[in-house]
Amino acid sequence: MAYYKDLREYLQALEFASPAKTPLVVVHKLGAVFNQVLKERDVADQIEKTGLLIENLNPEEAAKFIAAEERKWSEVAKMANTLPK
Repeated sequence: MAYYKDLREYLQALEFASPAKTPLVVVHKLGAVFNQVLKERDVADQIEKTGLLIENLNPEEAAKFIAAEERKWSEVAKMANTLPK
């Protein structure tokens, strides 16, 4: 997979999602709570000890990220000929 020369391309993301028709006000409130918790020093320290980066995306940013990841990894699967038939 020479296309992905940098190991950072293989980083994992942990995502929390809500059902599709969750009111946007609820989604934003949940995001605000996650953001608040992720800023707590003890939580941040534990996460950073693993070498992970903390990035709390808003719903629009998360949708763009997920779409980009799907495109990227679909291409990798095609190159490796591993897509389901």
